Amino acid sequence: MSYTLEERQRVYRTCRAIFSGDAALCRKPKKIKETLLQNRGPLKHVFQEFDEVKLADIMKQLLENRLFESDLRAKVEFPELFRTSPQQDAQREASEADAARSVADCLGEIARFEEDEEIPEANELEFLTRPLKDEVSIKETAIVPTSLRSSIPSLYPSYVPYGAQHAILTTAQTVLEECCFDFASKTIPHALSERGWDCASAVELTKWARILHKELSQGLSGAIVQSALVSTHQLRHTAVHRLRTTARGISRLLESAVGLAEALNDVARAAQLEELKSELDNKIKAMEMSKNVLEDRAAAGLEEIRRQREELDRQEKQLVFDMLTEDREYKDLVGKLLVASVKDIFEDRTDDGVGKEVEHVNGEVHINGAKLSSADESEDDPDLYLQ
Repeated sequence: MSYTLEERQRVYRTCRAIFSGDAALCRKPKKIKETLLQNRGPLKHVFQEFDEVKLADIMKQLLENRLFESDLRAKVEFPELFRTSPQQDAQREASEADAARSVADCLGEIARFEEDEEIPEANELEFLTRPLKDEVSIKETAIVPTSLRSSIPSLYPSYVPYGAQHAILTTAQTVLEECCFDFASKTIPHALSERGWDCASAVELTKWARILHKELSQGLSGAIVQSALVSTHQLRHTAVHRLRTTARGISRLLESAVGLAEALNDVARAAQLEELKSELDNKIKAMEMSKNVLEDRAAAGLEEIRRQREELDRQEKQLVFDMLTEDREYKDLVGKLLVASVKDIFEDRTDDGVGKEVEHVNGEVHINGAKLSSADESEDDPDLYLQ
């Protein structure tokens, strides 16, 4: 059965986050329907728009066309979903930069406070106070003028629910602490025994930077490990101090986590963290696609309302104008009629008294068109009476 472009586009946009990764390979109708029903709550709008059978059938077609496996295929099929204006892109990048700056300021305060609480050794000062690359790049990000901002409330920057953020970052922190402990167990076991650290949970992630900086040689590999460790400080502080950060911010933190795992030659954990980052990035793309469509739809709706409002304003003014015009025209008509009546009543007539019109016809007197008798003439006309 064939479906319209709008229907297929609607289902793709709404279900993209669900059918990503391994789920994008699903082809069995029963499994597709089960997955949709498991997410009935978040998908309530499409369930209201389509029945279960129709929704599952559209999903099956999209999956068979491999649209959830490839953004390139999806862009060819649904170009409108991936199209944004330069102004929208600039506005969204600016909102992301604003949020990142706010988080960077909080992280800076936290780092300074913790350094004051725990005084490092003299040879560690320069290493620990070295600025982070991410913080520098954030502060140098250009700010887009506010004139570009739309009157519509922006859905950007993108955030995931805090519960999801906390689960991602605390898990990544635990994985990195395990990476560091395993690495130290192989390279500097004496440092662990001296401090009585017998498991990964015994050491905070930020402490590993100091320990490895002190114990490792300052060769290339040691510098790479130390640099990777410093870049993960933000991850630890964000997780421990419950700092709200954007979805892209979480992705950047996971990227630093992958870098540390790779620097420590922990291939298995690096692959796990990379998979988690890839999953997050897919969800971010799905979220941003949905936000773009929602913002565009709202903008189109508000534009239509504005157009209708202008039309109603025009009609309102036209109604008042028509009322005044018709009243003026009717008043002019009444004036003309009255002038004509004046002419009809008074022109070409001799007024010999108030309320009487006297005419002389063949020597006879007529008042208001009636012939005046001799008696009437003597009563009404003093001159006749004197005669």
